[in-house]
Amino acid sequence: MSALRPAGSRSTRLVPVVAGLAALALWAVLLTQAERSPFARVPVLDEVWYLDRAASLDGLSAPADEPHFMSPLYPILIKVSGSAHAVPADRVVPAADLRGLRLLQVACWLGTALLLRLLAARLLPPDAPHRAWLAWLPPVLFALYRPAAVYAMAVLLELPLVFLLTLALWCAVAGEGARRPWAWALVAGAALGLAGLLRGTALVLAPAAAWWFLRRGGWRPAALLLAAAALVLLPASVHNSRALGRPAGPVLNGGVNLVIGNGPAANGFYVAVIDGDWRADPAGTAQLADELGGPRPDLGEADRLWRGRALDTMRRQPGRTLQLWVKKVWLQLQGWEIDQLTPLAGWTGTVPLLRALVVPWGLVAVLACVGVVDLVSRRRVGAWSAPLAVFALLLAAQAVFFVVSRYRLALLPAAALLAAAGFAALLARRRPALIALVPALLMVVPWGLGGVRAQWRAMGLANEALRYADLAAATDDATARTRAEELYRAALAGGAPGEAPWLGLAAVLEARGADAEAGRVIAEGASAVPRSPDLHRQAALRALAAGDAAAADPHLQALLKLQPGDAEALHNLAVLRGRAGDLAEAEALARRMVAAHPDDARGWNDLGVILARAGRRDEAAAVFRDGLARLPGDPDLKANLRALPPAGGR
Repeated sequence: MSALRPAGSRSTRLVPVVAGLAALALWAVLLTQAERSPFARVPVLDEVWYLDRAASLDGLSAPADEPHFMSPLYPILIKVSGSAHAVPADRVVPAADLRGLRLLQVACWLGTALLLRLLAARLLPPDAPHRAWLAWLPPVLFALYRPAAVYAMAVLLELPLVFLLTLALWCAVAGEGARRPWAWALVAGAALGLAGLLRGTALVLAPAAAWWFLRRGGWRPAALLLAAAALVLLPASVHNSRALGRPAGPVLNGGVNLVIGNGPAANGFYVAVIDGDWRADPAGTAQLADELGGPRPDLGEADRLWRGRALDTMRRQPGRTLQLWVKKVWLQLQGWEIDQLTPLAGWTGTVPLLRALVVPWGLVAVLACVGVVDLVSRRRVGAWSAPLAVFALLLAAQAVFFVVSRYRLALLPAAALLAAAGFAALLARRRPALIALVPALLMVVPWGLGGVRAQWRAMGLANEALRYADLAAATDDATARTRAEELYRAALAGGAPGEAPWLGLAAVLEARGADAEAGRVIAEGASAVPRSPDLHRQAALRALAAGDAAAADPHLQALLKLQPGDAEALHNLAVLRGRAGDLAEAEALARRMVAAHPDDARGWNDLGVILARAGRRDEAAAVFRDGLARLPGDPDLKANLRALPPAGGR
C-alpha cells in the first residue's frame, strides 16, 4: 500500500515538524495560563474525589477495606504523575502539586493527535483528493477542539481515556494484514481493559475488537485480546470482591449512573439523584438507608439497589426508556457543549489562549455523519469499519446513561477520522455526501434546548463563583470575593437551581461583614428552594440568634418535615414549644430527640426540663440520671439534676 503513496514535497515533509513545534508552544502557554486560573487551582466534586483516592493509595494499591467506586485506574495515574497530594482544607491546590498530572494528560493529548495522523494516513485511499493534506484533518480537528484541551488541564480522566481508545483503534487498523496480528491484539486488549478501568462503557468495544481480529487473524489474536482485557480488569474486580466479601466487578457506580439516565427524574442530562455530601458518600448510602429505614448498605449493595430502581423504571416504561435513549444519542451529536464540572466559558475567560481553539463539535459531527453516509453508500467501508464501529458502539452505549460534553469526548477520535472521509467526499462532490450534508446540519442544531441551555449557563456561573469564593476564603483576596459575589448573583438571576448558589452567596456576604444581607439571602433561598434542609436550618438558626422565634418556627417545622430526625429541628422546636407553654408537644419532640440522638445531651436536658416544668419531678430526675448514665460527666445534666426541687416541693 505504501508504494502507491507519493513521497510528498519538501513542504509536506516539514508539516510534522511545524505541527509538533506549534503544539508544544500552545501547551507551554496554556499550562502557564491554567496555573493562574481558579478552575485549575480549585478542584470540585469528581476532581476532589479523585485526588482523595489518590492520596489514600498505599503505593499503587487502594486500602483493602475501600472498594473501587469508579475509575480505579485514574487515582493510580495521579499517583504515578506525582500529583497525589491531599486536598487542603481550603481546597485551593498549589499549582505545582498538579503539574505532573497535567503534563501526563498533555502527553495523552499529543499522543492522540499523533495516532490520528497515523490512522488517517492508513485509512484514506490513495486516490483521495489532496490526500497529503487531508491526512492532517483529524489531528487538526482534535487539536482545535477546545474541550479536549480543557479536560487535559482538569483533574478528570478524559484524556487518558481518549488516548487508550485511540491506541486500541490504531492497533486494530495497523494489525490488519500484519505478520504478527497477535501482538497488535494483545496491545489492543490491554488498552481496552485499561480504558474500562477509567470508564466502564469503553468495555463495549472489547467484543467488537475480538470479532475484528477473529475475522482478520483467526481465533488466537481474538482470544489474546479478550484475555489481555480480562487480565487488566481482574485485580480491581478481586479487590472489590475481597472488600465486599462477595463477587463484584471492578467498579460500583453503574447503578447510580443508570438511575441518573433512566430513573423517574431522567431527562437525558445529568440530574442530581443523591442528596448530601457527594465527596463523603458518592453512592448515596445514607440516603438509601433513610429511604429504606435500615442500616447503611455497602457500596456493592447500594449499586444493586440503584440499578434495581433504574431497571424497574425501564421495565415499567419501555417506551419512555427508548425515547430517552434516542434523545441521548442525539444529544451526543448536536452542537451545544453540555457543561458539568468544567464550564467551558469560565475556562476560556481565565485561560485566554483557549479562544484560539475554534473547532466546534457541530463541525466534527456534521462531517463525520457525511463520511458515514458516503462510505456506506459506496460500499467502501473496508478498513473504515473500525472507526465506524468505535463511533457507533460508544454512541449507543453512552446513551444508556446520560450525556455531558466530557463523556462524548470519547467519540472525538473516531468522529475526526470519519470527518476526514466526509470532507474528502464533499471535495469530490459525490452526490450522497452532498445530500447528507443538509440533514447533518439540521441534526446538530440544539432544537428545543433554549431553556436547558440557559439553566446550565447559570449553573456554570455558580460553579465559577464557588471557585472564586474558595480562593477568597483561602487568601483573603477581596477582588476574588467581589468576583464570587458577582457570579453568584448572576447565577441566581439566570435561574441556577438548587441550594448551592444561595448558600454560597450568603457565605461570601458574611465574609465581607454583610450579615444582615446574608440572612435575607438565606431566607429568600429557603422560599425559592423549599425542599432544602440546609437553607431552612440556616434560616432558623439565624432567626434564633437574632431572638426572632416567630421567624425561626416555620423553618424548623419545614426542616423537620424534610428530615424527621434532624437534631437542630427537634431540639429547637422542643425549646420553643416549652417556652410557649405547649408542654405536651414539647415533650413529644424531646422524646423523639432522645430516641434519634441518644448521645446528644440536648435531648436529655430538654426532656428533663420539660418534665420538671410540668411538675413531674421524679420523671425528670430519672431522665437526667439516664442521660448521665449515657453521657457521664455532662455538666448541664449534672446542673439540672442538682437544680430539681426536692420531692413534694415547688
